[in-house]
Amino acid sequence: MKSIFFICILFVSSAFTAQSSGAFLGSNQLLENGSFSSLNSHFGNIKAKGSSLMFKDFNNQAILTLTSGETYSISNINLNLDKGNFVAEIGKDSLFIFNNVKKAIINNKKYTQINNSIYQILESGKNISFLIKHTKVIKRQVQNKLSAEELKWKHNEDYYVKINNKLEEINLKKKDFFNYLDANNIKNLKVFIKSNRLKVKKEKDLITILKHYNTL
Repeated sequence: MKSIFFICILFVSSAFTAQSSGAFLGSNQLLENGSFSSLNSHFGNIKAKGSSLMFKDFNNQAILTLTSGETYSISNINLNLDKGNFVAEIGKDSLFIFNNVKKAIINNKKYTQINNSIYQILESGKNISFLIKHTKVIKRQVQNKLSAEELKWKHNEDYYVKINNKLEEINLKKKDFFNYLDANNIKNLKVFIKSNRLKVKKEKDLITILKHYNTL
């Protein structure tokens, strides 16, 4: 066991575990595919209500898979939805920023990083993938003419499908939805939707529909 920038690293199989900080980091390859930063330099000095982070704190467990195929167990992780990256808290004022993330399972939910944006994977299969793009932007808010202007982080969620490695933003409407599907399977899918009383505009139902579509 040795300490690197306040990270205690212990070799376990092909992964390394940080005992003192609670952060899990990997081999030299993982460290080379990331960078260290202070809280101030990473988040800037933006005085806005809320946070650009996905979760309220860093007390989150994750299984992280890099684009190289290496897999690591990480703790103290969060998602910066403003910059679209995975970050781990490794000290009071220190962060480790992960690069080249292919997939992450955080609190039993799947996420990926595409073009510097964070997507939650709702369904993934041979024909189609269904995702939510998570972003946070600063909005200016004024309660009334007498109150001061307030800056506030707003969390946006937009639905996407991925077909043949191409991302397309979609609306959860039946008319738009069928435009992205193979015409040869639409009849079968409509029968499945009707027989199971499913609705395309409901996220939970759409996941069920696309799971079936990926078996066709």
